[in-house]
Amino acid sequence: MAEYTVPCKGIVAYSQTEWKWEDLLTREPLEDEFMIEMIATGVCHTDISGYGGIYPRVLGHEGAGRVVRLGSPKQSSSYKEGDLVILSAAACLNCHYCNTGHPAYCVQHAALTLAANEPNFVLASDKTKVIGGGYFGQSSFATLVPVKTSCAANVTKLVRDAEELKLYAPLGCGIMTGAGAFTHVGKCQPDDVVAIVGLGGVGLAGVCAGKHLGVKNIIAADLVPSRIELAKELGATIGLHSAPDKLNGKDLSAAIKELTPGGLGCTHILDSTPSVAIMSQCLESIQKNGTVLQVGVKPVGAKIELDTLTHMVNGRRLVGVIEGDRDPAEALPELVQWSKDGTLPMNKLLKEYPAKEFDAAKHVMEDGSVIKSVLVW
Repeated sequence: MAEYTVPCKGIVAYSQTEWKWEDLLTREPLEDEFMIEMIATGVCHTDISGYGGIYPRVLGHEGAGRVVRLGSPKQSSSYKEGDLVILSAAACLNCHYCNTGHPAYCVQHAALTLAANEPNFVLASDKTKVIGGGYFGQSSFATLVPVKTSCAANVTKLVRDAEELKLYAPLGCGIMTGAGAFTHVGKCQPDDVVAIVGLGGVGLAGVCAGKHLGVKNIIAADLVPSRIELAKELGATIGLHSAPDKLNGKDLSAAIKELTPGGLGCTHILDSTPSVAIMSQCLESIQKNGTVLQVGVKPVGAKIELDTLTHMVNGRRLVGVIEGDRDPAEALPELVQWSKDGTLPMNKLLKEYPAKEFDAAKHVMEDGSVIKSVLVW
């Protein structure tokens, strides 16, 4: 039985819609963990939509904070108290995928991320009320948290102070996913023709990655005109308002193809939407030998209808991508540098909220008026 001796405050999700600020107690870190004082945490649609369906639990998986205590002397070769870290998804670090550079596909991924429900917290007012934690290895919707070292990247040498670190809290999930989909999965080249459908944080990170790679044709599609304009500021070469009444009677695939050289379609499309119908349209929008990179989470159990002969003879590829297929220890310092260089201007993507104003931060994510809410502890 864990000893709950460390006071903290956090947001407890009692259901998908009921989140509550609570006084909590947590435990000391284990040998594969360290204690992190959270500085800022991005709010992700995965948190809001209740994937995993386990309650009560402390969610949060885009954390950034300061190391306050090591769980084992062995960690001292990589971390010390006071180091600044950005958090991503935990991994076992021992399986085939972890050992070959693909920790996002760790055999324990589900158990360590969406399904994680360790007895890491209790209510301070009633120690019999256990609250689940360990979400993505972090549960970063709390002020002080035992965190698995496998989900962390040490960015102390890159980041000036805690104030600057707030900008980078969201890098560990959606931003890494969108960027890595183009840089490490699609491996896009300057002569490729890419489209990004859905311009939230994931999609806009894809735009930035395309520009970073020198891609000459970057199409940005969304339902919200302001997001299309922002995508063009970030490097998209052409925007497409993808609402049906704005497509002049064409379907989305025809509208995208019309914007490509020779009308051939795209070599790569990043689909960050929750819609299976949109994903089907993306498949119709690619060139022969083209690739659709699926980063948008579809409804559980959703299936796509596919003409397998057409799919085969056109050499089409549909590739699922999580976490950009990146190792966070390598990817996150790289993305911090992108931000410092101006390639990935995080200040244009996020809005900060005091952590107690989590309801407001959720609401603006749900209505789409803010690209990325960040809770500041």
